[in-house]
Amino acid sequence: VDVLLCYLAKGAEYVRLDAVGFMWKEPGTSCIHLEKTHLIIKLLRSIIDNVAPGTVIITETNVPHKDNIAYFGAGDDEAHMVYQFSLPPLVLHAVQKQNVEALCAWAQNLTLPSSNTTWFNFLASHDGIGLNPLRGLLPESEILELVEALQQEGALVNWKNNPDGTRSPYEINVTYMDALSRRESSDEERCARFILAHAILLSFPGVPAIYIQSILGSRNDYAGVEKLGYNRAINRKK
Repeated sequence: VDVLLCYLAKGAEYVRLDAVGFMWKEPGTSCIHLEKTHLIIKLLRSIIDNVAPGTVIITETNVPHKDNIAYFGAGDDEAHMVYQFSLPPLVLHAVQKQNVEALCAWAQNLTLPSSNTTWFNFLASHDGIGLNPLRGLLPESEILELVEALQQEGALVNWKNNPDGTRSPYEINVTYMDALSRRESSDEERCARFILAHAILLSFPGVPAIYIQSILGSRNDYAGVEKLGYNRAINRKK
């Protein structure tokens, strides 16, 4: 609370709660999306509404869509905006497959709990393209097909170990420019796909955000991965 009040005193207008789903830890649970996490967000929202009305809370929860939107609360007591994590992989899937059915079906069912909430829309960030937000929207077989196709074009993948000894892809590490195209794509095709994807982003209800590497049209930084030793460096070129 003291940290929040410090930011508000210095004029912060947007407060991003990073990976907030894991805020409360409790033995014997998964430690994600616990009721006390939502209670803490409600507390922070109440403080903001009383101390600095107009300041916006944005929650960052890279999880399936139904869990993500739970952070709107009742529409006036938790986040003002939530990261639209399903948008990046759905747009990528639509462009790669040349098929918009899944994207359109999802978009048609988007609803907000109140006029005081909205989406924080993006296609790329300093992290990878999360795959958990696709679960429940696409069959697992299609998610794996997408991962395999992108790996063949040079993307890297971070995996999650499952209790049964198997593993599941958690995120694709790649610049969005390279994710949308093939290695042999012409610059004309690469740019056309990139512009198409961002036209979709900018057309969606909510607040759009464009990652700096996308503004610069960055390509996969394999040298950065080798130097730093982690896959996410592929989209963090300096």
